[in-house]
Amino acid sequence: MPIKPSIKSIGIMGFGAFGRLIAAHLHPYFDLVICDPELRPGDELPWNLHAGEAADVGRCDLVILAVPIGALSKVINDLCPFLRPGSVVADVVSVKVEPARIMQEALPAYVDI
Repeated sequence: MPIKPSIKSIGIMGFGAFGRLIAAHLHPYFDLVICDPELRPGDELPWNLHAGEAADVGRCDLVILAVPIGALSKVINDLCPFLRPGSVVADVVSVKVEPARIMQEALPAYVDI
């Protein structure tokens, strides 16, 4: 799915290898918010990125889930109260059937997967 032109902010849940790779390529073009259990809001990150909480990521136009599959359900539950109608949620988990099922069951109907 191509990125919608209306996407101005991107939130990344997880700042491991995939989260850093995504941030490295997207930071010149978008405002990014990063949430990871190892980070605290205000922590200094590369590329002048903003460390935030699940609420900050959930309010972004595009949310990228870069977490292990075992953490996916918890992360989605943490995000759900903050997701806005029309926002897009994507994952970078290497397997697709289980993450797709989890997202379809847990995410609100008003967000795109």
